[in-house]
Amino acid sequence: MTAELELPKNPAIGLKDFDTSDEPTYTDEEPNALPPELVPEFLRMMKKRWPQHYAMTFLGIVTGWRPSTMRSLRRKGDKPDVLWKVNRILARRSNPIGQSVMNKTKTGKRHRAELPKEAMDVLAEHVRQLESRP
Repeated sequence: MTAELELPKNPAIGLKDFDTSDEPTYTDEEPNALPPELVPEFLRMMKKRWPQHYAMTFLGIVTGWRPSTMRSLRRKGDKPDVLWKVNRILARRSNPIGQSVMNKTKTGKRHRAELPKEAMDVLAEHVRQLESRP
């Protein structure tokens, strides 16, 4: 704001951050993660209530990838990211906001994931559903 408002100096320069070292964000008692034993039920309900988002949720749980990375996956074309014959997906692009797609991931690193057949089956079913719609 100093530059944007052409202020003579930064009014926040003397402010110090709050000490949060004794206030952990996540703890063993209150983690920010779904316990593994609840994943099957969570996915079952996800598929029942929001089937259009099931494949992405499933893939996110399997890979740990960001939604912006998964949204930009190409299932076909000259340079597909889903390699159906070898059960592999490649994270090479990102769709961070709106319709724009960057030719790099959000972190700048490319990733690959070798998926079990069951995961590829979930993706294949999602593609069949997409292609059956107008």
